[in-house]
Amino acid sequence: MPQSAHASNINFSTAFEVDKICSILSNTFTAAAYNIGGFAYQYTIPHNLTRPAFCDALFSANGTTFVPNGQNDTSFAYECYSDSSNFYLLTTANSGTIYYKLVSTWIDNFDATNPLITPVFNATLPSVNNTVNFDSRKNYQKVFKQNMVTLSNPGVGNTGTFTFNHNLGYNPNYKIFFESQAGQVWPLFGNGNSTWLYNGTQYYCTATVNSNALTIQYTPGATSASTFRLWYRVYYDS
Repeated sequence: MPQSAHASNINFSTAFEVDKICSILSNTFTAAAYNIGGFAYQYTIPHNLTRPAFCDALFSANGTTFVPNGQNDTSFAYECYSDSSNFYLLTTANSGTIYYKLVSTWIDNFDATNPLITPVFNATLPSVNNTVNFDSRKNYQKVFKQNMVTLSNPGVGNTGTFTFNHNLGYNPNYKIFFESQAGQVWPLFGNGNSTWLYNGTQYYCTATVNSNALTIQYTPGATSASTFRLWYRVYYDS
């Protein structure tokens, strides 16, 4: 049963895995100042994590109506990803102020280490707290299953498929992150939005979910690596 069906009875329990938050950022940037060529504008935020983190973000061109990363509003496309040094916020907006809310979460099995972290962000960013504490007064999404898989290149022009059979009996919330190219961890490209495919080394992933299974499809570029890593999280909530 999804959590939303009995929300008043939910209590935090250490028996459930939850997302481990590394940082929370909310700010603005002026799109035109960060052109990286052609239609793409990239705002870079340094972090102190020494490796990538999962990034989720909301974007807005007016500060009122927000869309998730990987999706478009009426005019512009938005995305975010990270590497071992920075968070990268991407937009096709060529003018105006872009509002963002960014939450990064820890990748447990990125490598063989699991250090304690205290994020330190660019000193020019106002009101950024260097510590984030879990607040038991809030209900967080509980993780039903999370895992990392290594997937093989299906060949240029081909699409590979990976399926996780969750059998929850309802369509659960889920998140997917993958190494689009070496050292860069991206969320899904908006299930069909290929705006940010900018060279032949990248992988492209889409996903669908139903009451029984999460299905991920992936396509390589002309020179993509022979394998890549993908992380999926399926939550108890729907």
